[in-house]
Amino acid sequence: PSHFTDVSGHFFYQHGMTTGLVIGGRNQTVQNCRVRFSAGNGISIYGRENKALNNIIEDVNYSATDCAGINTLGGGIDNIIGYNTIRRTGRSGITPREMANADATKLVARIHHNHIS
Repeated sequence: PSHFTDVSGHFFYQHGMTTGLVIGGRNQTVQNCRVRFSAGNGISIYGRENKALNNIIEDVNYSATDCAGINTLGGGIDNIIGYNTIRRTGRSGITPREMANADATKLVARIHHNHIS
């Protein structure tokens, strides 16, 4: 999904928010996909009510920057990450950055049942 060799900039802002399969907006789902070979993130999720479910994400973040198999970026509300297999990453499996619930009484935003190695 993303290839780069320049890592001279800020360790996160240079590639952490714009690489991989980028899912934004509202009510988007990435499901049953195989995401491979990205220097940055495998999947980047932000926005509202988005989901990454039952994906295989491997051989990502081979640049070893502040990216991940799945990166939630900033400002994600009610997003769900579940049942994914994440392996062979250069740094993090999942980076839960600022995940939030629209309603604190309903815990919708969650990360669950992922296999990370």
